[in-house]
Amino acid sequence: MINGISSNAASNPLLRTMRLNDQAVNDSLAKLATGHRINRAADGPAALISSEQLRAVLAELEAEGRSLQRVDHVASTVDGALGEIAGLLSDANEHVVAASGDGFSDAEREAHQIELSSIVQSVNLIANNTSFNGESLLDGGLDLSALGASVHVDDVHAAALTAEVGGTTYSVADLASGLSTSNPETAQSVLKAAMSKVDTLRGEIGAFQSNTVQSGLDVLRTTIENVASAESMIRDTDVAAESARLVRGQILQQASSRVSAIGDASAALVLDLIG
Repeated sequence: MINGISSNAASNPLLRTMRLNDQAVNDSLAKLATGHRINRAADGPAALISSEQLRAVLAELEAEGRSLQRVDHVASTVDGALGEIAGLLSDANEHVVAASGDGFSDAEREAHQIELSSIVQSVNLIANNTSFNGESLLDGGLDLSALGASVHVDDVHAAALTAEVGGTTYSVADLASGLSTSNPETAQSVLKAAMSKVDTLRGEIGAFQSNTVQSGLDVLRTTIENVASAESMIRDTDVAAESARLVRGQILQQASSRVSAIGDASAALVLDLIG
């Protein structure tokens, strides 16, 4: 008789309910703790597959974004160096014009020549030392490429900045050997050609950055946001909804525990009465 009361079959559904309530509470706690609705395949096989596929797409997009950003950084480095060279060439032109004027002493013209020689050295210094991650950028070997578009970066050493005048080819490097003194008109022609070349190259790089790289990055950012949002909707926890489920589960958990306690007390009372 005692065993019959203690093992009352009516308590089995209650025990099952208690286990389910405990599991529901634990699941809610896990989802709130991790921030993910899908923590294992059993939480939603189809959702897990979709989430993982979107994560793979997201990883590819982010890698492409990093590649574009690298190209953008390289292009900005090149543009900055070319800007410095353009400024030096403009200064050189001023010295050539000044030195060709009347009323200057030989010492003053020599001073302008010293400045010109220094400018030629500075142009070569920039061309030799402008690099990105160990790669020289201004020696004529660089092609900036992204999304099917490309820009070739010409050699901008002083000897490579040339102009043909009267059937003879001169370069900015000739300024260091007295070209501005012996033939100021030719020196100005060489400098104007060099400035035009550098300015044109900067314009091409700027257009490449603006129309290709930056536009590509803008599209990528939007795509990444959309893919990340879609993946988040699948995988991440809805905190408000899950918190409500947790509270409900805890209430049911407490209620089932209370019912179990009442059942145990009732069984004990019956035993006392028949004992």
